[in-house]
Amino acid sequence: MIALHQAMTENLRPLWEIVAASPARVVQSGGNYAPSVLGRERLIEFVLPHLEEAADALHHPGKLLGSQLDADSQLRAAEAGAAPLDWIEAFSPAPDTDMSLAQARAAWLGEVLFLNFPSAVDLKNPQAIAATTRQLLREAAPGDRTIVGITENLPEERWGVSFSTILQILSECSRLPIRPESL
Repeated sequence: MIALHQAMTENLRPLWEIVAASPARVVQSGGNYAPSVLGRERLIEFVLPHLEEAADALHHPGKLLGSQLDADSQLRAAEAGAAPLDWIEAFSPAPDTDMSLAQARAAWLGEVLFLNFPSAVDLKNPQAIAATTRQLLREAAPGDRTIVGITENLPEERWGVSFSTILQILSECSRLPIRPESL
């Protein structure tokens, strides 16, 4: 596995230079590093050097670097916060994982969080969906580093209820700066 990882890393290096010279402004590299499978030691040994090398190639020409970090995040919170990431995609807050949006914002001070609306809530009634959306906005305040999205598959029969409720609350309450007391 280590030899495969090294071969893949060698194969990626020329690609970083191509992307660095491209008109792309936002780049995603890697993702789905499940801490329960990978563990902290392998994250430090294999993933962080990859992100640091990618950032070295991409930040100089002004590219923004992000990675998909869904799943439980407490185990990797400090390391992810120290990684040279500009944004984190598909962050799934509690109740789907072991970390709230407030905890993620506190741990990851510079990164923009593109969060996945909690899938466990998508199937609930509109009142629960609205309450969770308001709670996420309170935790996102002042809202300058948070994008609310849905990165998982939602059953088609729930689109109308879930999407419309989330969008209604976001439309009503997400003016910047977000003021938690108004929610």
